[in-house]
Amino acid sequence: MNKLLVIGGIVVAAFVAFFAARYFFEEQDDLTGSWAVVAMEQQGKKASVKQVPFKQLTFSKGKVVWLVLTQKGLDEIDGPFRVNSSKNPKEIDLADPEDPGNFIRAIYELQADGLVLCIGDPRPRDMSGRGGSLLIFLKRK
Repeated sequence: MNKLLVIGGIVVAAFVAFFAARYFFEEQDDLTGSWAVVAMEQQGKKASVKQVPFKQLTFSKGKVVWLVLTQKGLDEIDGPFRVNSSKNPKEIDLADPEDPGNFIRAIYELQADGLVLCIGDPRPRDMSGRGGSLLIFLKRK
């Protein structure tokens, strides 16, 4: 009887792990592709896209590539990213292009053809852009 309970527990745990991983990777798949920065807002005020040091994000399985404007021109910087789509709002951690050992904590919202990131320290609790957080609007390329 105990063996049957253990086997049943293992089967249930395997199903839970399978569906959790599937959900996680499906959300990553929704982000897959290139996203161009189209607008930015801080403290409720629109800011010039020219002020954003990065021009594009490209997501693939567990990896993000930042297209960053440097003094030498455009440079690609890659690193890992991870999402937690079970949270409300959804959370994303992006490798910091300026400090590859650290992560930028953000929340995000996928829209029909857009992605909105709200970046702040600590991680923002809503998409209002208040409290020093930065809203970045991106459009799928």
